[in-house]
Amino acid sequence: VQKMKNEQVETLIIHGVNPGYGLPSSLGFAEAIKKVKMVIYTGDRVDETGSFADYVIPDNHFLENWGDAELAKGVYTIN
Repeated sequence: VQKMKNEQVETLIIHGVNPGYGLPSSLGFAEAIKKVKMVIYTGDRVDETGSFADYVIPDNHFLENWGDAELAKGVYTIN
């Protein structure tokens, strides 16, 4: 966040987290992210962090991920 405040971050890619919601407001994330030239956010919705992004790239929803695997040759599982 400090590097964003100092305008040392040109491109920020955020994946799998929502710092706009999870970080304490005392860190100043909302103000700092506005100083980043390009913000790319991957997620399944436009949330608190996605609202600051220049580009929101869709990510799979957890129901779209099968999590299939082959534990041993010929033994398949879906978790």
